Amino acid sequence: MLAIGLAAAAASFTHVHDLAEEHGQHGWLAWADAVILELMSVASGLELRRRKRLGLGVFFPAAVLVVAVFLSLSAQVVQAHRSVIGWLAAMLPALGFLAMVKIAMGRADTMGHLDPDSGGDEDRSRTSPPIETSTQR
Repeated sequence: MLAIGLAAAAASFTHVHDLAEEHGQHGWLAWADAVILELMSVASGLELRRRKRLGLGVFFPAAVLVVAVFLSLSAQVVQAHRSVIGWLAAMLPALGFLAMVKIAMGRADTMGHLDPDSGGDEDRSRTSPPIETSTQR
């Protein structure tokens, strides 16, 4: 899974970098465009997961994620051979990277909730004894 994610990220990054270079963002600016765009998906996905877990609003990180994925896919399509197969092949790295990040985040969510003794998805916080507090002065 890591190898697929890294290969997909590298290919998607390269498309964004090359497109930025072709359209006047030379040198470090093309690198910055590619880094920022590709990491926006990861950062917004992590923030979305954090906010869901805390019961906070998710509109902004979800909107950033949609925009980042749209821009990344757009860069892939612009770089592609002008055919349906060319567009699909070019979009594959961005979609693959997004899928691998989603799978990894899903695994990270379940890692904290596994109880090795029961073999199930039991939340440990529910099985721990309550903490007693003293109100005496």
